[in-house]
Amino acid sequence: MSVTDNALEGVRVLDFTQAVYGALATQLLGDAGADVIKVEPLWGDFGRLSREAHGGDSTMWLGVNRSKRSLTIDLTREDGKATIREMVPSCDIVIHNFRPSTATKLGIDFESIRQLNDRIVHISLLAWGPTGPMSRWGGGDMWAQAFGGVVATQGTEGGPPYLSGIAFVDHGGAALAAFTVLAALRRRDNSGEAQEVTSSLLDTVLFMQAGQVGDYLIEDMNIVRAGRGWRENFPYGAYTASDGDVVTIHGADDTTWKTLVTMLGIEELLEDPRYATAEDRQRLRAELYPKLDAGFATKTRAEWQTIFHANHMRCDPCLTYSELFNHPQTIENDIVLEWERGSEPARRTIGVPYAIGGERPKPERPPPARGQHSREVLEDFGLDAAAIDALVGGGTVIEGEVP
Repeated sequence: MSVTDNALEGVRVLDFTQAVYGALATQLLGDAGADVIKVEPLWGDFGRLSREAHGGDSTMWLGVNRSKRSLTIDLTREDGKATIREMVPSCDIVIHNFRPSTATKLGIDFESIRQLNDRIVHISLLAWGPTGPMSRWGGGDMWAQAFGGVVATQGTEGGPPYLSGIAFVDHGGAALAAFTVLAALRRRDNSGEAQEVTSSLLDTVLFMQAGQVGDYLIEDMNIVRAGRGWRENFPYGAYTASDGDVVTIHGADDTTWKTLVTMLGIEELLEDPRYATAEDRQRLRAELYPKLDAGFATKTRAEWQTIFHANHMRCDPCLTYSELFNHPQTIENDIVLEWERGSEPARRTIGVPYAIGGERPKPERPPPARGQHSREVLEDFGLDAAAIDALVGGGTVIEGEVP
């Protein structure tokens, strides 16, 4: 028997966000029971077209837009803006990730919305924050990684820069945004007053380094490229076994260093005075990596796990997606969600990232087709058939169809 999360039942969200950052935040709200109205331009959220597939909706878009209803409406037209103004008084939350000037132009900035609903929670998802010389600039995950110091920590000293392999700032920002919305909703319920809140990619990239940037903020240590592992804990890091990669966090202190090199069959390093202390090994890590690599290459990942475990240490495999999603740990925790949309084939995405009473909630709404719920939504907000027909007939609203 599946369980649903109704924690936010009765909460209505007007979601003007596009791409990953805002869309994943509102998916979390929808998964928790909120009625999320995804307001899209007539051509749809531009994220639908990124890496186009599956009937026009990209795999990226499908992963962050379930638990919503889609309304396609032209906000550059006055009757489109007027329709949104009619909807706002019945909503609890308005969220967007437009630049401030664009939000004002479309009539969805905080001041415009508050005039229509003095209990609204309004959240702007920004790139660089609400003030400062870059506040009106656009942004994105890779720029946030670069500006936020992440790129400066990756790769080897003197080597080329590297971006993270995933858009972790966009995804982390979504979780922070959802938390911010819930905190603001609580404040609204306590005070009875509208709440204007912002969150940004800059906030996110720094928040996600909170455990590391203390080196600079507290001890004035600047960022350096850490190479293959952690800057201060050589030889922590990833290595290549005979059948794939592994990661270990052992060997930084003298005792585990001795055990590590003995397991790897390179005990001669213990006799070399150049590597006598952790500080020496840290300083000479560039010349030690090839020696450790040669040791790890002699056995499989499974063999290393067994050997490390026997010595009360860990050496975990670095899994590919194929290995990860076929692993019993992933399967038994029911992390992957399978869903169907109309006549389209069943697809899989990451499910709700928490459990209730030991069971993971199962969202009932798959990602919507473009404009799939336009008429239904407008009816729910009190527009009569003639008004809706006029919007559709005039080209301001598009009625989508179930795929």
